[in-house]
Amino acid sequence: AAAAAAVALAVWLAAPWPSDRIDLVWALVEAAVGAFAIVTVFFDPARSAFAGGGAASVALEVARWLGAVALVTGAVAGLGWLLQRWGEMWRAAIVAAAGAAVVAAAALLMSTA
Repeated sequence: AAAAAAVALAVWLAAPWPSDRIDLVWALVEAAVGAFAIVTVFFDPARSAFAGGGAASVALEVARWLGAVALVTGAVAGLGWLLQRWGEMWRAAIVAAAGAAVVAAAALLMSTA
């Protein structure tokens, strides 16, 4: 489901690809906000650092969290750049595969309940 969310965000960024610097900065802000949501919901690397850790532990966990957001932002922006170079048929196929991944993730969750 996390990979499907990242792919969906990349497809969102791909069409239309920014044509000037202001639009590019705005697209990167969108990618960062989306990556922040993906990392927070699916991975949560700062999960329990605030509960019982000291200041150094909390700082390390927050740094890991921000690093994960930066990594996902870069991956999504790179995939978005690649997708804008391919045709719309490829984007549709990738979105369909991401949708199938979400359905598979939901079925997996339901099978363990």
